Amino acid sequence: MSVYLQHTGERKESRQALIDMLKSGDARGIILSPRDEKPKELVDLLVSARGAREDIDILFDPQFYASVIRPVNERNLGAYKYFRQNLKISDFAKVDNIKKFVKDCIDYQRNLANNTLRYTVSRYVSPSVLIDDLNGRWEQASISLAYESANYAAEKDIPILITLIIEEHALKHRAYLDDFLNTITGLNSIQGFYLLIKRPMVTYHSPFDATALANLMYLIYVLTEVNGYETICGYTDLTGMLLHAVGANSIGTGSLISSRRFTYSRWTPKKSGGGSAPPDRYTSIPLLAPVYVNPVMTGAIDKELVERILSGGDYDKLIIDQLTRGGILWSGDVEFKQHIFSVKELLGRVRGRTTKARLASVSRLIQDAEYLRRLLDEHDVQLGELPKLEVWQNAIELFEEEAEV
Repeated sequence: MSVYLQHTGERKESRQALIDMLKSGDARGIILSPRDEKPKELVDLLVSARGAREDIDILFDPQFYASVIRPVNERNLGAYKYFRQNLKISDFAKVDNIKKFVKDCIDYQRNLANNTLRYTVSRYVSPSVLIDDLNGRWEQASISLAYESANYAAEKDIPILITLIIEEHALKHRAYLDDFLNTITGLNSIQGFYLLIKRPMVTYHSPFDATALANLMYLIYVLTEVNGYETICGYTDLTGMLLHAVGANSIGTGSLISSRRFTYSRWTPKKSGGGSAPPDRYTSIPLLAPVYVNPVMTGAIDKELVERILSGGDYDKLIIDQLTRGGILWSGDVEFKQHIFSVKELLGRVRGRTTKARLASVSRLIQDAEYLRRLLDEHDVQLGELPKLEVWQNAIELFEEEAEV
């Protein structure tokens, strides 16, 4: 299981943090976001990323799904020649349109960095649209784009990942999911899937619906364990350990909250005006959550429980220095690196030769985290909003029953 950096327009001074994590091996690759870079600057980032380490995986998410969002905050996407604006469902009913959308999108990726093979993407990512109903018209549009992308990739003899973007609530309907799986597992000449799940625009830790999460696990299990496709789950956070347990090969996550859960919030036009800087966070493997440095970490220091929260690694010394001796500030870049390190470490703790064994290891991590949360609560350490671990455990049990593992 590996981690990709989900690029979402980090501050320019954070570019070095991206490169550092690619060099260190904490991240296997990067998923580029054209929305957040002008074309030339995106190529510069691609070249820098490739220079960090020869064997990293570089993907370009075309974000074609933004073509049907209205109104949309597209930022730099309009500068990319393949991008379309204000598309409607009727635009996907014409075969010629589907062929044109696919060709333009994939050819743009093929021509990145002036056709210099050394600096191009590793594999190609297909255009797609959001599926809000697994038995609806947009599902048909998504399938049409997927099959045409597979055909075009076979014609050009290039490796391709098919993008699937599914609304969370659409995953509640298991019968429709089975029909959908029967359709997409008929795709030939593809390496796998780039999977995005659109979440509600609520709060960072808003829980998944347990049934939807269990069916997402089933979707990944059928794609990877049963059919042998590669699956990369973009915009994912610590829930990635559940997805890894059922077969997901990689997850994408990043520095910003918008890179850890896929919503339409960053695509929605906003009134001008800046907001306050987000509070500092520390990603705690034992708690299975990113927590606020203040009051969680400071409270744990006061109660002499901070060692129970730490994730391990070099970043722990930095946070302890700040909390106890007023040392180095817990900057955004340090927080970013510590998050990626912790996600990678957490995924490494999901062990087992079988799906059932890996799920059992996840359940043990959940039980340990629940115990630690109770202990901190008993000592009046204010934890604030955290992921709902009972939802994760419920999803595991629902999945095991459905998949019969």
